[in-house]
Amino acid sequence: MKRQKEQNVRELIDKLISELSVMNNEREVQNQVVSAFQCTHRTLQQNFMRHVIMPLFEEMHKWDKEGNYDLRNEASCKLATKMLGCLNEDDKMLPFI
Repeated sequence: MKRQKEQNVRELIDKLISELSVMNNEREVQNQVVSAFQCTHRTLQQNFMRHVIMPLFEEMHKWDKEGNYDLRNEASCKLATKMLGCLNEDDKMLPFI
């Protein structure tokens, strides 16, 4: 069961990354992402932030501190560090409501 869940998440992330890998029409894709996100239930929006965005920020912040990046993801790692630097520990806790 756990292995299947991991496989499902991997496939989902691969599909998401593939769909978002565009060189042109970046603004159009961003608008589509925001529009789709806005149509989801607010609890699901919070879950997405808790389970996807915050862990990515935390991991990329770690990569920034360790110098574990290259030119392809340096800006994202630096951004994650800046974003997390604006939050105190209470802000990082996203409750399930």
